[in-house]
Amino acid sequence: PVLDVTAQAEGLLLSAVARKAETEEGGYQADFRLEADNPTRYAGLDTLSLDQAILDGMLVYSGGTARFDGTVEVSGVDVPSFKASKVSGPVVATYGEKTVTARATLSADGAVLPGMAGRVAGARPVLETDATYDVAGRTLTLRQTSVQGRAGRVSAVGTVSLGDALGADLSGSFDLDGAKAGLARPIKASGNFEADRGRTGLTDISARINATRLGDLPAPLSDWASHQALIDLAGTLQPDTSFTLKRFSAESGSLVLTGNGQVSQDRVVSASADLRAGEAGLAGYRLSGLTGQAAVSGPVDNLDFRLAIEAPQISNETLVFNDIRLGADGTYGSGALAANATLNAGTSEGPLDLNTALRLDGADWQ
Repeated sequence: PVLDVTAQAEGLLLSAVARKAETEEGGYQADFRLEADNPTRYAGLDTLSLDQAILDGMLVYSGGTARFDGTVEVSGVDVPSFKASKVSGPVVATYGEKTVTARATLSADGAVLPGMAGRVAGARPVLETDATYDVAGRTLTLRQTSVQGRAGRVSAVGTVSLGDALGADLSGSFDLDGAKAGLARPIKASGNFEADRGRTGLTDISARINATRLGDLPAPLSDWASHQALIDLAGTLQPDTSFTLKRFSAESGSLVLTGNGQVSQDRVVSASADLRAGEAGLAGYRLSGLTGQAAVSGPVDNLDFRLAIEAPQISNETLVFNDIRLGADGTYGSGALAANATLNAGTSEGPLDLNTALRLDGADWQ
């Protein structure tokens, strides 16, 4: 027997042709099509807007399990940080024993994302996912999830807990093509990341990045850096949005930069960094190498800073400076910098010692 059903309500149109399934397990199957105008009104979510959603495919029910194999098309998508004229693609979804399993490849047309994400994604990003949601445990397991855009790709696997306290254990990889993204430098980067959020609300984040195609660098960076940079970082995001950078390192050629720091909820900064670099040319002089330390603290709009740089030797054809030590401490805020600076060095004519106070406010030196 065949059951042909058409049902219509305000903003909804359902059509289905149902029959007994031609399988050993029995059950029922139906050619299924559901059209819903403004479907988000049923969820009562003001932050989401969808003009229309269409499900079209084969629905099979047997032995307590329902399976949908078809396509989904959503038009007029407007959600936080993402807009698109249409999102569509094939979907296979199964519901049984309080679990939902879904495999989908969804393409967006006319996508708009803010800032850097928009440059990387372009107008036609593609989402591929293979995931299972445990309804009883409220746990989402991502076996495969990736987003491919015009200038990059991000993929992730892991679990997300959607219970009373949000939790996550994710790992993944990414690629970025700076030239395709229209960045100022044609950098190409790839790497791996991990994110772990426990029930306490702390989110631990770590990443390792390999960057190439750094472009033309100004002196002395062009002498220090190679064609490749390796970056490693780890930090913790607190429930109050404060962030602690536990470690940071960047290496390229003879240039090594390491540091750590934190930013509080009210944007108070405390950070320090160490620098080591090799030989380089600088304003007609030859620098044998240098080491440096820097520290900043205070509100982001009124920072205190300290800087100390040491170099064994700077020389040209006629002058040689040895044991150079440059120091500075001061404040920076509202575009104005005020500092006390010292310079100590040895020369063939004896020691060189300079002390000065300086202030820079826009283009105005004092």
